[in-house]
Order: sequence, then C-alpha cells, then structure tokens
Amino acid sequence: MKKPKDFVFKRFSVAQTQATHKVGTDGVLVGAWVNVLNCKRILDVGTGSGLIALMLAQRTPSSVVIDGIDIQEADALQAKENITRSAWSDRISIHHTSLQSFAPVYKYDLIVSNPPYFINSYKPPKDNRSTVRHTETLPFADLIRFAKEHLSSVGRLAVILPTVEAQLFSTIAGNDGFHLIRKCEFRSRAHKEIERWLMECSFEKRVLDSESLVLHGEGEEWSEAYKELTKDFYIKI
Repeated sequence: MKKPKDFVFKRFSVAQTQATHKVGTDGVLVGAWVNVLNCKRILDVGTGSGLIALMLAQRTPSSVVIDGIDIQEADALQAKENITRSAWSDRISIHHTSLQSFAPVYKYDLIVSNPPYFINSYKPPKDNRSTVRHTETLPFADLIRFAKEHLSSVGRLAVILPTVEAQLFSTIAGNDGFHLIRKCEFRSRAHKEIERWLMECSFEKRVLDSESLVLHGEGEEWSEAYKELTKDFYIKI
C-alpha cells in the first residue's frame, strides 16, 4: 500500500502518513469558512493532522494563540510534526488528550471542530478510523457542554456535519443556550442534495447569516465561489 503523500498548500504542507484523519474537503471548508475576526485564542477539537489549526494560524495575526487536541496519539504526533515545520510553530500547541480530560485555564474566542458524526450507522472493525468517524469518544453533548464552559462571552462554536447530524447538533446546542448565527449549505454539485452544513453558534442571538456553496461548476472544474473561499490555500488556484 502506498503511503499518503504530503498535502502541499501555498504556505504550509501537511504530512499525513501517521494521521488517521487525512486532509479532506470538510477540513478545508471549515478552516477557510469559519469567522476568525477578533479572536485571541482558538481551540481545534480533533485536530487530526493539524490542518485546521494551520489554516487558522495563516488567517489570523501573530498574536493569536491556537491549541489543537486529539485523542489519537498518532494524530497528535503527526500534527506536532506539521506544526513544527510551519511558520506558526511558536503559537500553535498540540495536546494528546480527550476533550473530556482537557482542562484549559483560559477562555477561547473560537472553538472549531470537524467532529466524528456516525451515530447509529454500521461500525467498521475496531481501529483508529472507527474512533475518528464515530461519536462515541466525542458526543455532541460533550462538545457543546465544553464550549459552554470554555468559550468567552463573545465566543463562537463552529462545526461541519452532514444534514441529519447537523439538525441533531443544532437542537442540542439550542437546548444548551447557543444560537445559530451562521450556516452554509454545501453541495458537491448544484443538482445534488445538501451534503454538509457548516454552522457557527454563539451565546448571543443575532440575525442568522445563511449562505450556500457548491464545489463543482461545469464538469470537474471547481466553482468560482469555492475557489474564492479557498484561494489563499490551494496551490492550483
């Protein structure tokens, strides 16, 4: 079996030989889409290879501090390697820990996650991929409860999920005092069903900012909207 090659972006590269969670569209989407305005501290939950943490470091001033956590030791080690090779190693810290055991002494302005989302689906044989893809080690309620405790008063919680899971997450978050302030429906093609929801929640109720995004335009060409969103990262744009 071939080892996965490094994924090279414009300003950093992501080694993923040991990473359970490889670079994918979901991670790139949330890393490029989430609002980082006025953030001073950011937490990436389930950092995997460190992709989202690196994207957020690129998008924010040098004063912004970023933590990434992952329950998988191999992923945490891979993320540390990728952070060390980057231009932002002085402000990104990776922790090998579960969310339930993580106890920061400060508040975050943004908590972002590309969380596991398989809840009732068939579960593959026990391996690291199973842990990454299923919610057993990171139930939505635990992520929301953690955010409620560790976000600043103006902080935001952002995730990317499929439709059914997004509805469940939104309900749990709403019952725990969060308000949906931004959402984006994502399709691979205009005629397809919605495949992912990007959502941003806050303690503060605001007018909901809704948008939609399509990956492909004509043929295999990326849409202009997707290229605009990701132009600072992908080399071929």
